[in-house]
Amino acid sequence: MWTIERQNTRSRTQADGETALFAGLLWCMDCGSVMRSYHDGRKRKDGSKSTYRSYACGRYAMGGKSACTAHIMNQRVLIEVVLTDIRAKAELAKHDPDSLIERVRTQRKATTTEEIKRKLEELDRPTLLRLVQRIDIGERKVEDGREVRDIRIHYNFVGYIEA
Repeated sequence: MWTIERQNTRSRTQADGETALFAGLLWCMDCGSVMRSYHDGRKRKDGSKSTYRSYACGRYAMGGKSACTAHIMNQRVLIEVVLTDIRAKAELAKHDPDSLIERVRTQRKATTTEEIKRKLEELDRPTLLRLVQRIDIGERKVEDGREVRDIRIHYNFVGYIEA
């Protein structure tokens, strides 16, 4: 049976029984490989351990440095990046809908603005799958003393919308 959770993704259930939030949506910007989800843990000063989910280039995970670079992306950071971008597009739709619609039309035929207008507080998998086709993740690099990376969010029906 087809459900929104299965749309656009080839994903596996993790050991904890859950499908990673961005499973099947993240792609390495350099080699084009699907990024893999994994849990990483850090030991705190008090001796306790904290775990978090991250994503890494699938080709790097299989072949190491000779295949690609890691492109490691923390899920918590990625959620903030995606929510910020969705909110920015929603604000543009709210305050200058003609400008947003014109941007979308020049890149591709416009889709309904209902999904664009929604404000989001949290990002869940069904909403993510409804809005996002794919996310390309570039490798981290240092520019002017700070870490930066390219992240391109391609939305369903309209593709990548230039900021």
